[in-house]
Amino acid sequence: MEKAGEEISEQREWWESYVKKKIRYKFITEGNEWARDDTMMENFYSTCIYDILQEPTHPRKKSARLHKLKAKIIRLHNKPLQTITVDASDPTIYSGENPSLFHLIQGRKR
Repeated sequence: MEKAGEEISEQREWWESYVKKKIRYKFITEGNEWARDDTMMENFYSTCIYDILQEPTHPRKKSARLHKLKAKIIRLHNKPLQTITVDASDPTIYSGENPSLFHLIQGRKR
């Protein structure tokens, strides 16, 4: 019986020393890649805004294009928050049911 306990503790040590570190490293690198991509997209949108402001076009056209880019930047910043609201438990959604647009709007209003 003592031998079985030793095997379990050895497996736990192996898990903690090797596998947990690899999983943590994988998630950290994925998060860094996402953050880098988001920063690059934000810089790209900012450059586009600057280019639009420098163009000699009609102010209404500029305004519409600027609003679209502003919305994209806001969407980019709200992306992490959207995953939090979708993952949050909602009492009006049954288990196994995909949230509808109605559920998402109601959850956001709360």
